[in-house]
Order: sequence, then structure tokens, then C-alpha cells
Amino acid sequence: MKVKIDVDMTPMEARELMGLPDVRPMQEAWLDKMNAKLEEHMDQLTPEAMIQNWMKAAGGNAEIMADFMSAFMNMSSKG
Repeated sequence: MKVKIDVDMTPMEARELMGLPDVRPMQEAWLDKMNAKLEEHMDQLTPEAMIQNWMKAAGGNAEIMADFMSAFMNMSSKG
């Protein structure tokens, strides 16, 4: 014997039925915080700023980094 039960409810109603907590306020607070951080550092996401950061990370190996970027650009222009 098979029994099939269809329940039509919203995700919020399902959480309440199972006794799960409402985490929306926590998620919204976290998203607001992440958006504020993103907006704060938006000027660092320009291509020029990213390349400058990569060059800093390369340290004394600026030539290696320049060769890598050149090779990368050559690959992308061939495709």
C-alpha cells in the first residue's frame, strides 16, 4: 500500500512546523555587513589596483610576474 501526502506550505511555514529557528535576521545582518565591506573596498577591485596588488605579492620577482601577465595576454588574444 502506498500513501501519498502533498503539503502546500511556504518555507517559513515548514520551518515553523519543524521547530527550526528563523535565521533571516541573522542572514540579513550578515549580508548588510558584507555589502558594507564590499563597498568599502570597491576601489581595490579595479584592474589597475588588482595588478598593483599582484605585483606587490610577487615581491622582487616583478620580471617573472610581467612575463606571466604577458604570456596570459598572448594566450587570450589567440583564442
